[in-house]
Amino acid sequence: MQSQNLRLNKIVVDKTTRLPLENVIIFNNRDNSITNEDGLFVFVSDNNEINFSLLGYNSLKMAFGDLTLKDAIFM
Repeated sequence: MQSQNLRLNKIVVDKTTRLPLENVIIFNNRDNSITNEDGLFVFVSDNNEINFSLLGYNSLKMAFGDLTLKDAIFM
């Protein structure tokens, strides 16, 4: 049985300034990605868990389903 890949294409911004965050690491135990200079990223995985990490910010741990309706991820 083949698992289905989940795809997320979003922007990560600072929750106070609303400015895009560059170099946010997006990962789970199988896959990883990183935001570009505009805070944008694409993440594809067959694992429902997704983590966001950036030095100086609180890390986030979420599920793909929690993020599909959001326009942006606030850190």
